[in-house]
Amino acid sequence: MARLYRPLTSMDSRHAILLRVWIVLYMFVGIEMAWVLRPFVGSPGMPFQFFREEALGNAYLEIANTIWGVVRRMF
Repeated sequence: MARLYRPLTSMDSRHAILLRVWIVLYMFVGIEMAWVLRPFVGSPGMPFQFFREEALGNAYLEIANTIWGVVRRMF
């Protein structure tokens, strides 16, 4: 992708910025999809359930809560 996108970025620097924005947006979507699909993929020891209460929510809130818990324990 970088090889094919290089001619555009050499002509106009806005293309490089848009490429970075797209990559960051794609990462955010990937993190959220991994969070939503977590009950179905990656939990082989848990019993099968269609809806788990911990599966609903936002991945970024859980990350923030984890960081906040670590910071609180440090001080």
